[in-house]
Amino acid sequence: MTTSAEKLKDYCKIRSKPRIEDITVVFGASKDGYDREEVQRTASTDEDSLLDESPFNQVNNYNKTNKKLIAGMIILPLIVISIVFAVTKGGSSVLSSFSSADDIDTVAYEETVKSSGSRKFSSHRMKGSDKLPNFIYILADDLGWNAFDMNDSPVQDDINDFAATNLATLAGKGIYFSNYYSQESCTPARASLLTGRYPINIGIQYGSIAAAVPFGISTGETFLSEVLSANGYTTYGLGKWDLGHFTPYELPTARGFDYYLGYLNGEEYYWSKRDNNNNKFHDFLYMSEDCYDKYDASDAHQYSTWFYRDKAIDILENHDFTSSSLFLYLSFQAVHDPFDDDRYYPNGIPVSYVGMDVYNKVKDTVDGHIRRQYTLSLYLLDEAIQKIVNAVDALGTDVADNTYIIFASDNGGCPSGGGRSGPMRGEKGTLFEGGTKVDSFIYSSGLIPDEYQGTTYDDLFHVSDWFPTILGLADISFTAGDGYELDGYDMSDAIFGGTSERDIILYNLYYNVIKHSFNLDTTAPFAIRNSEYKLIHAYNGQMGVYGVDEILSGDDDLGGGTCCQTCGMTGSYEKFLYKISEDPYETTNLYDDDDDGVLSVVSELISYVEGYASNSTEDVYSIVVSKKAFIEFKESDNYIVPWVKLSDLTEGKHPGACSFSGVPGITPDDVDTDDKA
Repeated sequence: MTTSAEKLKDYCKIRSKPRIEDITVVFGASKDGYDREEVQRTASTDEDSLLDESPFNQVNNYNKTNKKLIAGMIILPLIVISIVFAVTKGGSSVLSSFSSADDIDTVAYEETVKSSGSRKFSSHRMKGSDKLPNFIYILADDLGWNAFDMNDSPVQDDINDFAATNLATLAGKGIYFSNYYSQESCTPARASLLTGRYPINIGIQYGSIAAAVPFGISTGETFLSEVLSANGYTTYGLGKWDLGHFTPYELPTARGFDYYLGYLNGEEYYWSKRDNNNNKFHDFLYMSEDCYDKYDASDAHQYSTWFYRDKAIDILENHDFTSSSLFLYLSFQAVHDPFDDDRYYPNGIPVSYVGMDVYNKVKDTVDGHIRRQYTLSLYLLDEAIQKIVNAVDALGTDVADNTYIIFASDNGGCPSGGGRSGPMRGEKGTLFEGGTKVDSFIYSSGLIPDEYQGTTYDDLFHVSDWFPTILGLADISFTAGDGYELDGYDMSDAIFGGTSERDIILYNLYYNVIKHSFNLDTTAPFAIRNSEYKLIHAYNGQMGVYGVDEILSGDDDLGGGTCCQTCGMTGSYEKFLYKISEDPYETTNLYDDDDDGVLSVVSELISYVEGYASNSTEDVYSIVVSKKAFIEFKESDNYIVPWVKLSDLTEGKHPGACSFSGVPGITPDDVDTDDKA
């Protein structure tokens, strides 16, 4: 008898994405064009304690405590599902029915292995200095635009004169990017950063990767860390991953990182390191190219901003810069909610962390409980970054003057999580400016020429540009494989007075998403801009302007907000055209103007969007939540881990479940520490 996995082998040539599971979250198009979510769950007796806390909260992100929500859910019987599987690069699709939902794990990893065979790139050092520059890439989470007062805007007036003064100083000594755009939410932003490609071309345009969703970035994609590692860098990662983990192939150390310590999911508690949507499970692993294991040293419950600060400093102080240059990807948890942790600090960040003077300043100038916690989180992040900069300086000029420090946020602020982006329109999860335009700068004490220190780069810069720009700064050439061409541009000359090739930014395009019927003219959200105009088709339910003095409902719920791509698809579908170069806050819609120039701009930008749509990669996320994942988590001492085991994988390089020691800043070599400044 032919198994379901065998039926699928000939069709799954590229994507490493699963399609079916015994617990499903089904998305169907509603009459008004955007998607409603219907939860279907298995009636189980021996696993109720696991399942009752998992599927709905993992995908929907609406109820952080999940107690009331889960109590009211109806357990539905298991249904048999048939799903269309698409060969995303070939353009054909095959209807495949599975006799057993348990086949998904086999299908998933076989697709992953298949996809790795198509991955091709070439890379080599150009002629020049043998001393490669070091890179420290610092990524803040959910930090709203202008958090350190670089844009003469009142957006953050309640906090930016004291909460991020060190960041402001660094930006003022480096090059600040005034037209920097990331993605509208966490997973697409990180995917674009590390692949140099738009989410629409990766198949990650819609949705974030949750703890038990068997989904990841195709192993056909090349990560920045892989290219740097192939060119002599030692590559370290700390903090949030959020790019897939259902098999070891999706782990950071299978994607070019030599070492990684952090959490796999999109959010967790700052102290206990537990998944706040499934708080039975810890989300905290350390790993190398060969091993991954739970991190359970005595400092495991240190406040995460301080934890990752200290680990970064340990890495810097122990790395042998004479043997290899360093790439450190430091993806902080701050300033993402939740700010409470019922096992440690149910009222949020303690006063002792910042002192009474700072606490009183926050209390006097910042409105709202969540906003105050957000501000304290930013203050501690700012201090942590400065201590990392101090650690670099302490290594001496040979290291410090050969190191770039890059800072950015992954997306705009979430108002219900304390973030604000007003007077810009929108929020995290939307394609308006408030969801996508964020702060970014590059700093170096020795690599930026004097005439460019303290300058502002005003041309367009997208998160995908960092991939080729970092390679350009290191004089590393890179040629992507066919079908994996970069969307990012090398800005390493442009930021130093050269000419930029970027004249278009695709914010995102919700199209070619499984179980959705997005139409470019009637239902599909997208946004695109050139140097002057921005065209956006979007739902109008989340296009508000959130000022710093607004206190939203639920302000005492430190569990945080509900900003996400699906959350932004409320209200009615509208079309907007803004002259964004003169109207950065999107106040005047020109779409219905009869002016020939306006009509020409709309036509031109639409043609770009149609091109991206026709060449898009199918996004098959958000249709399944794996029951097997929760079983594996439980068997792994309640830690979130890959649930397709090493013994099931037959090809390719990947870490296995084992421990190792002796890598400062990564391994849980026991330390005697408590929360400390």
